[in-house]
Amino acid sequence: MAKRMMAGICNICGRNGDLSFEHIPPASALNNSKVLVASADAYWNRGPGQGQRATGKQYQSGFGENSLCEYCNHKTGQWYVSYFSRWCHEGMALYDHTKGKSALAHMSTIFPLPVLKQIVTMFLAQNGQYFRDIAKESLVRFVLNKDQRCLDPKIRFWVYLVAPGPLRKTPFCTVLNTVTGESVQVMEFSFPPFGYMMTIDSRPADNRLSEITHFSRFQYHEMAWMSMRLGLLPTHTPVLGDYRSFKNMDRVDGEPNVVLDFSDVLKNRPK
Repeated sequence: MAKRMMAGICNICGRNGDLSFEHIPPASALNNSKVLVASADAYWNRGPGQGQRATGKQYQSGFGENSLCEYCNHKTGQWYVSYFSRWCHEGMALYDHTKGKSALAHMSTIFPLPVLKQIVTMFLAQNGQYFRDIAKESLVRFVLNKDQRCLDPKIRFWVYLVAPGPLRKTPFCTVLNTVTGESVQVMEFSFPPFGYMMTIDSRPADNRLSEITHFSRFQYHEMAWMSMRLGLLPTHTPVLGDYRSFKNMDRVDGEPNVVLDFSDVLKNRPK
């Protein structure tokens, strides 16, 4: 059954019209079964470690959003999805082989440029309306021209293996380190087997993430043998860069319930 169209502004090209349903990540990249999207409150109160099943919005055939026009959805799907799906299946094979432990990954049939372009497409599909103009326009040009290889040097991409648990879908925001006074403009998305982070003019605070910005240096049809250190990081909270295990976050019995509040992070999000 086809997904229902919705009216709105395309998160890539900016046109106002009918928006088609975009699987994020693509359905062939292991996103074709039930996905539960729960709030942080629901996850903490009734998720793993609390003895009950978390509640939220159920996606029956994979997670996604009505955020792209048919043209952008079709073109990016035609150009990048098959390469990205291969990347995800190799990542899952690595996860199974290593029993989920961090490992030096050897990936032999990767097409780096279209893989990176699909990652950018996913970020735009979810957060395209909230970018600063300079960043969004640079990335729009990058994904709507399959052969373009240059990226704004301020924009960098990172990857890690994601542990079993909830997906992380964090909008583009500014995070201030109150100790150092440094700010980071960043967003993050995770879906097994990988988690992805995009930073602008900065780098992640956690050095276990591997940078893949150099994927943009390859040509569209160029296959590469990749070797990179991939850490297995859990994403139990919606907070950017928080990779603590659920066990380490358990509260003491009888302690007042805590609702995760990250409004201070989101308040500086570009309009």
